[in-house]
Amino acid sequence: MNHSFFKKSDSRKSRLKRSRRISKLAFATLVIAGFAFGGAPSVQAQSAEFRVSGDGVIGQDSVQVGKDFSLDLYLTNADLVLGFTIGFEINGKNGLKSVTHLRPKGSEELEANISAYNGFDSTFYWDMGKLQKPVYSWDGKLPDSVLFGGVSMNKGWPKTEKPTHYISIAMRANQAGSICLDSAFIPPSGAWLFAPKTGPAWDGEYCVTAVAGNPCAGKGKGKGKGKGNK
Repeated sequence: MNHSFFKKSDSRKSRLKRSRRISKLAFATLVIAGFAFGGAPSVQAQSAEFRVSGDGVIGQDSVQVGKDFSLDLYLTNADLVLGFTIGFEINGKNGLKSVTHLRPKGSEELEANISAYNGFDSTFYWDMGKLQKPVYSWDGKLPDSVLFGGVSMNKGWPKTEKPTHYISIAMRANQAGSICLDSAFIPPSGAWLFAPKTGPAWDGEYCVTAVAGNPCAGKGKGKGKGKGNK
């Protein structure tokens, strides 16, 4: 896996911002490891799943080429979470080689197409720097990778009893084929890590089919679950 974090086209401001995010996640990883691996084993982790939404969705786990859609991350957890780091890689298969990341016009932030919901991008849960989301090779020429992380010394992320929408990645498929997303080993945190170990589990690769032309299928939402590398 080739993670070229900085590119010549990146502005100095963007490079500095992402360097700070990496530093925060490196620190968060040490804090999380202290929580996650200390003490007695915890109960079985809950689930993580992706769904698709937006105008480009044309059916179960399928989208239209050239139309906007989002990959939406839904999480449940069995207990209070004080910190986490999770990495994802987006790959193209069956002829699909690239996507367009839907960033606001004029934005210098490569990860500006990533949105967080229900308190996940604030100090309400993560009081040591909000949600961190540095991206790797986030130019749409797949594979692209992103690392999410957060840590709290006081509040944390409370137990959730049902799948809740926390993160969306907005994009557009540029060719027909498959867009596949799976957990990935990404520095500085490396593995899928929650503190304590009651965080959501990832059960395997999730793929969305991109269809060319003007399909007549009804719109809907797709979802899938996957297994993380632990």
